[in-house]
Amino acid sequence: MEKEKKLTPMLRQFLDVKNKHRDKLILFRMGDFYETFFEDAVQASKILGITLTSRNKNDDESVPLAGFPYHALDTYLDKLIKNGVKVAICEQVEDPKLAKGLVKREIVQIITPGSILDEKLISGKENNFLASIYHHSKFKKYGLAFLDVSTGDFIHTEINKELLMGELSRTTPSEIVVIEEELKKEVEDFRLENNPAVTLFTESFFDFREAEQILKQHFNLTTLEGFGSKSQPLGLAAAGLALAYLKFLKNDNLKHISSLRRYSVDDFMQIDEVSIRNLELFRSMRYGSRFGSLISVLDETKTPMGARLLKNWLIHPLMEEDKIQNRLKIVEAFRNQMPYTDEIRIILDKIGDLSRIISKVGAMRVNARDLITLSNYLSTAPEIKNLLLNFTEQRILAIADNIMNYDDVIDLIDRTVAENPPLTITEGNIINDGYNAELDELRQISRQGKSWIARLESKEREKTGIPSLKVSFNKVFGYYIEVTKTHQDKVPEEYIRKQTLVNCERYISQELKEFEAKVLGAEDRIKSLEYELFIQLREMLYEKVELLQQYVQEIALIDVYSNFAFIAYHRNYTKPKFNSDGRLFLQNSRHPVIERLLENEEFIPNDVDLDDD
Repeated sequence: MEKEKKLTPMLRQFLDVKNKHRDKLILFRMGDFYETFFEDAVQASKILGITLTSRNKNDDESVPLAGFPYHALDTYLDKLIKNGVKVAICEQVEDPKLAKGLVKREIVQIITPGSILDEKLISGKENNFLASIYHHSKFKKYGLAFLDVSTGDFIHTEINKELLMGELSRTTPSEIVVIEEELKKEVEDFRLENNPAVTLFTESFFDFREAEQILKQHFNLTTLEGFGSKSQPLGLAAAGLALAYLKFLKNDNLKHISSLRRYSVDDFMQIDEVSIRNLELFRSMRYGSRFGSLISVLDETKTPMGARLLKNWLIHPLMEEDKIQNRLKIVEAFRNQMPYTDEIRIILDKIGDLSRIISKVGAMRVNARDLITLSNYLSTAPEIKNLLLNFTEQRILAIADNIMNYDDVIDLIDRTVAENPPLTITEGNIINDGYNAELDELRQISRQGKSWIARLESKEREKTGIPSLKVSFNKVFGYYIEVTKTHQDKVPEEYIRKQTLVNCERYISQELKEFEAKVLGAEDRIKSLEYELFIQLREMLYEKVELLQQYVQEIALIDVYSNFAFIAYHRNYTKPKFNSDGRLFLQNSRHPVIERLLENEEFIPNDVDLDDD
């Protein structure tokens, strides 16, 4: 306490924030820098490689300090998140010029490894899952849910303790949430290879009823029977926990989390962590990277959505012949129509991470540039649908039927958003001319300002007989009339002196004051009106989120199926045939990875013939 008495008001403000968020690193905005203090500064300097210094260096109680420029936030935030650090961003929430005493600061955003919405901070080829685990002493099983807030993917299941570690290893969540200290320690003892952050969420008492209430409220439902409330209550409790945790962290709307799917581990082949590593499914042991792994050979997908779905399929191999045959028939249809398949893949290559842009729409965090990108991606829908209609395979035609018409969304964005808008939505220049009558009128006033100034300058020169008279503007005084000292005797009585300089005097006039109020008022109103109009646009698109997400699902499927067809065609892979004789017969078989890694020699095919004996 004695030490705290000697702290400055600013450091006391920091400690007030830190004491409410002990498990987070606080990025404390001070002017053009984000600063960290005390133990946060020591941690930040190690992870970010920034200089650790101190305030009051000569004092016995100097305070560790480390900081970086505010414009470098994305770079440093990326490093912190990848090191499993939870970050709270504390911003100045009032203009320092207007503040009386200490500038007011508040936490505006909390970012944890499993709650990232910004696509710049996460891999495009993989989901960024938040896992939640719920356990109750009455039950032997565990409830398990995975939620990717950046895409809206949300699934849940119930699982035995013996399978829990394997399922976490397969899905590689970046953060795991639990509500019991004992379970937190149990999960940490798994020592998962991807080293996720494990969070103890104790903000409120959490049970089945609370989970049910959160899910009903979010999905606007009266019953959760469709989600398995009777057959999988623990799974639903875990799902409710994941949603509760995200809602606690974020003030954002989460409309893009629009569905919850129940799954069973019995539907898939169980591949444990050791097998995933030894089979080199996602990482080569020799190279220590994606290169040389199975996915590096099988992934020729064109979109991030397709890449994520492909990884999901590799983690969870199907067990039922009907489902496997269903996939094979679709791949075969794409392979047999390669000219159309190639055209589809060319269009897919124009589509970036549509899923994560739509998630930003659902979280009301989308900016104007995102919307132009969204419009471009949605404009591919008619082309892809028309190409799919050339196939005869019913399963492909069913995908085509699910692709909707997005012309109204595209038209709304194109009519509203300017061609090259800025990144921030408060600077203006984001709304098109012709969209709003009031905005057009204000812009006309602002644009006419320069020509009005030129006319005024000419008129005043003629009236006063001062050929060097100038009408100018600066941020301190606004608009003013400048007259050199040699012409002081010609200055009219109605001019009001504003500033005296060495060689000249600066004045204002009633006419100039009225003009200034009109133009500067128009410019301020333009920015605020554009912001209001953009928020309205966000709200209109918010209502379209579920419709837009449907296109994401179809694009991911088309991408993975056409990817397999492309590989099969160009590498001469063969469709397998099933038998019930317990026999595995491979003729002229080639190891897909080794074959691709051989540079100067040809792979020699082998026959394999195995049966029950």
